[in-house]
Amino acid sequence: RYGYVYGWGLNTTGQCGCGDYDSPRQLPVKVLKNTGGYLDNIIAVNAGVTHSLALSNDGRVWEFGGNNISNKAKLVPGPGGVGYLENIVAVATCEDSLALDSDGNVWHWSVGNPVQVSGLSDIIDVSCGSGYYIALDSDGFLWKWEPGVTPYKITDGEMDTASGFLEDIVAVDAGYG
Repeated sequence: RYGYVYGWGLNTTGQCGCGDYDSPRQLPVKVLKNTGGYLDNIIAVNAGVTHSLALSNDGRVWEFGGNNISNKAKLVPGPGGVGYLENIVAVATCEDSLALDSDGNVWHWSVGNPVQVSGLSDIIDVSCGSGYYIALDSDGFLWKWEPGVTPYKITDGEMDTASGFLEDIVAVDAGYG
């Protein structure tokens, strides 16, 4: 009803968002905002290895955990550290983080300010793996890239599609390892 986020688990890097570190949480606790109160109005969450992302109903992204980030939820800064990342429709995290904006652009960050991923357009879904990233475009093709590498379409392997690429994909999810 209010879009609260709850965290529990190991909490070694503040990833439960409860305001402390190294204090395991066996029962769910409401995630705190660094500006006071509880994190609310959230429509999607994604948990990474040591931090988590939460997407609010106003299109902004909150992050918590990861030691260098915060043990309470804080808004992700905008490009160049100006304002906040806005108009976001999806988030993904593993070790690094991705956000997809309403124009089909992808934003990437580890610790610091998000940077737009060049070479991608008309993206409708994103996912993070361990050291790699996947994006799905509006034509049903998958794109993959690693840090420092330009995104490229994923080939069809032994599927022998007409395009030579994986095609007609409807959803994407990557994993750790």
